[in-house]
Amino acid sequence: MIKRKNILYGLAAVMAITSQSVYARMNTFQDSVYLEAESGIVEAPMQIFDDPEASNGQYVKVLPGNESNGAPPPSGKVSFEVSLNAGTYKIWGRVITPSGSEDSFWVQVDNGTAYRWNGIGDFTQWTWAAVHDSDDNANQVEWALDGGIHTINIYYREEGAQLDEIYITRFDDTPTKGDVIVTRTIHVSQELGDDSNEGTESSPIRTLFKAYQIAQATQEEVTNYEILLRGGETFDDFEPIFG
Repeated sequence: MIKRKNILYGLAAVMAITSQSVYARMNTFQDSVYLEAESGIVEAPMQIFDDPEASNGQYVKVLPGNESNGAPPPSGKVSFEVSLNAGTYKIWGRVITPSGSEDSFWVQVDNGTAYRWNGIGDFTQWTWAAVHDSDDNANQVEWALDGGIHTINIYYREEGAQLDEIYITRFDDTPTKGDVIVTRTIHVSQELGDDSNEGTESSPIRTLFKAYQIAQATQEEVTNYEILLRGGETFDDFEPIFG
């Protein structure tokens, strides 16, 4: 099991809310910043919901009956405008993703590639998870940005995936707001798995070597790893040693 120390960087941000819509904008250039999901521009069928366990008591998710698995939807996102210093940035989300069919979003910065952030994990409480690219071996996405104002779009993909906050940083740190440890579970099945899969329970990988590769590629975004091996009809705990 890999454990990484969380590092908290102090933040100084000035928030502005427009009168016409729920909107967040950073008025000073930042190296890292937390943003509440409900403080962005929330576009239907995404909607704000209440939860006393969420930061500031609210979060965002798509209304039931909406999914957009193949590409980002024409409407249905939460958008943020932020002022950032030049650098290479990563994005984290504080999410609830209760099952393998309710654990994904599309993530886009400015007008660039919309990355398929799928297989986040089966989280039934608010948990920080880094944005990865499911079409690139679940590697954590990095954005090289010029200094200035940038737009971040989080589109719905699967209904049931909930977003509380996002964290944008150009440091190799882990968000600690809320003191939640990020654990990723990787499912391995020699009989049913395929190493082109994402390692979820419904889409397991086949080899421990692939589990090692996933862990090595995502160790900056994950605090702990849990490797589950399928034996018969169930998955059992297995703790590999990583060099």
